[in-house]
Amino acid sequence: MAVLQRRYEFRALTLAAAILAASTAFADPPGRVARLSFIGGSVSLRPASVDEWTGALINYPVTTGDHLWVDHDGRAELQVGTTAVRLAGSTEASVLSLDDRTLQLRLTEGSVAARVRTLGEEQSIEIDTPNGSIDLLRPGFYRVDVNESGDQTIVTVRSGEAEATGAGTAYTIRAQEGAVLQGVDVTEVNGRAAGPTDVFEDWCLTRDRQADTVASTRYVSRAMVGYEDLDQYGRWQAAGEYGTVWVPRVNAGWVPYREGRWVWIDPWGWTWVDAAPWGFAPFHYGRWVYLPSGWAWVPGTIVARPVYAPALVAFVGGSGWHASLTVNQPVAWFPLGPREPFIPVYHVSPEYVRAVNITHVTVTNVTVTNITYVNRSVPGAVTAVPRDAFVGARPVAAVAVAVPRGTIAQAPIAGTAALIAPERQSVVVTTRARVAAPPVTIVERQVVARRTPQPVVVPFEVRQHTLQEHPGVPLDDAAVQSLRAQHPVAVNQHPLVRAVAATPQSPAPQQPQRQIQNQPARIAPTQATPAVTQATPAVNNALAERHAKERATLDARHAQERDTAVKRHEQLEAHAATEQDRARMHQHNEEENKQLEQRQQKERDALQKKQENERKHDHSGATTER
Repeated sequence: MAVLQRRYEFRALTLAAAILAASTAFADPPGRVARLSFIGGSVSLRPASVDEWTGALINYPVTTGDHLWVDHDGRAELQVGTTAVRLAGSTEASVLSLDDRTLQLRLTEGSVAARVRTLGEEQSIEIDTPNGSIDLLRPGFYRVDVNESGDQTIVTVRSGEAEATGAGTAYTIRAQEGAVLQGVDVTEVNGRAAGPTDVFEDWCLTRDRQADTVASTRYVSRAMVGYEDLDQYGRWQAAGEYGTVWVPRVNAGWVPYREGRWVWIDPWGWTWVDAAPWGFAPFHYGRWVYLPSGWAWVPGTIVARPVYAPALVAFVGGSGWHASLTVNQPVAWFPLGPREPFIPVYHVSPEYVRAVNITHVTVTNVTVTNITYVNRSVPGAVTAVPRDAFVGARPVAAVAVAVPRGTIAQAPIAGTAALIAPERQSVVVTTRARVAAPPVTIVERQVVARRTPQPVVVPFEVRQHTLQEHPGVPLDDAAVQSLRAQHPVAVNQHPLVRAVAATPQSPAPQQPQRQIQNQPARIAPTQATPAVTQATPAVNNALAERHAKERATLDARHAQERDTAVKRHEQLEAHAATEQDRARMHQHNEEENKQLEQRQQKERDALQKKQENERKHDHSGATTER
């Protein structure tokens, strides 16, 4: 590893003193984002700085203030460091805070499952709901369900440990346990046994198993978002001085940073969103190199927590260079190569510059003028589009124009960002996907939070004038605070959150278990008959033990049925001859899953009714004898 690191050292690096001096007084942007890594069905996004919903894009970097709506037919997945957060259908969630230490989510309706692989002592994961705040305390698998009316939250801990806080009471939930948070103004927290998994959870567990077995973790950190897809879509090979590189399986003529689009995301500014299912890690970490066999991605030195970059490219600029192109006002770029530093245009500290470059460049002092860009001279490496297509976040490949080698050789380098002011369409991306939006009452539903979330993002229309004064440069902290003071609409206190202080209590439930009424069908696993030995002390011990065995037997049979169905469906889809056949098979399998879930729910309901009648009869007999 030391040899590899020395290979990536860059001599005599000097960052312009003015950049460093201007930035050291401000907080650095987060070193991580939440990648939208899976979209199934209809999934919509509402960016933090606007109030308009748009179709969600695969690989979109979700950050503080963004909202997601997964329609009834959809599923979605977010990857944040080593944590995967998955959303079921009919789910509305947003990000209250996301930085290097905190992931704070707001869930107003629906179901969320979280797989936490690692959790440092300084890190926290919090899921806030209308009925309480849930802290995920250890690595594990967790699920949180909020019903349609927003007056009930069900927490299930498959592994790990969580703490649910409502109305000032903290309740510990350990592995294979659950809890029901009932009510809004006054919350009751009741313990229960963890029910069986359902189709949604089984899908989550399948995704986890796939991610746990990939070989790419030999070459990159698990904290590098997007490593999970590399095995499936490419291969690793040795490449001399570059070490081990990853080669994507792509068509001839493929070029990095061409199959996707540019969007504006604060606080980083112009951000590349790639269209390929694997298109996250290779475009936000590492560098690209052109080998005799084609393009290869060079991840560089393995570090524990790689720092996210909005795009690792160099833009071409200056007057007169585009005279030979077929479009006016073109915007052009090419991928950075190994040992070439990324110098952010957004405001950062020297420590940030070192961290974002550390896998390829050891930064001490940087002077931007002494860099030789190796990919600049690679045939076809430079991509150019009309300015309006760039600003409008249109797909690049459809509008890209050829750049003659002689033209690009004479063009000056403008830096690592396009010095162009964004427009509203740079933020609200127009897609072909069906855009569904949740009811306003759900979006505006307040949640309970233990931690104070980050302030509401200043709206884009408030930022826009200032952004036009310094094209392509995101606002620094001082400018944001000034706008926040001038425009009351951007308040510091979050209107969608009400704070609660936790008072630790005994893990034993303080109130009897309530029977759950009108529970949505999608919350099948929490419908299992709860254990009630503490809630109803008059129940005969022998009867309670028999009931527990009956529930365990039914749950085990249901789990086996689901596991068998999942394996059979995966095999059928894998052997489909065409994509059309695979789509039809997938639809058929989904229908079978629904039927299986409905049948199992009826069996759970029947067992619960039988056991309730037996408990009532036993309790009545005990009362008569007394």
